[in-house]
Amino acid sequence: MAEEIENALRNSLNRIDRDCSRIKGSIYVLLLMTFVFWLAMCFAKDDHKGLPYGMAAIICSVFVAGMKSLQASNDNTRSILKAIEIASRRDIPDSTLPS
Repeated sequence: MAEEIENALRNSLNRIDRDCSRIKGSIYVLLLMTFVFWLAMCFAKDDHKGLPYGMAAIICSVFVAGMKSLQASNDNTRSILKAIEIASRRDIPDSTLPS
């Protein structure tokens, strides 16, 4: 039973770590896109051609904020899973567990 719990915790931690790597990569890509769209807006020949780039830069920056909040949520989940893993490694007698 303890092995099953440990395997489930390890799988959950591995999945959270993979998600954090994907989120970090997405944040970098979105930041790069924001910068590129901002530059395209600044160097557009007139306002009518630069407006869509400005809108795209704003949308990308909103996505960056959303990804950062998702990253914070995953960091909290990782710390909770680590705490559960540490608690499960201790030898706790069955008589002290709540029924």
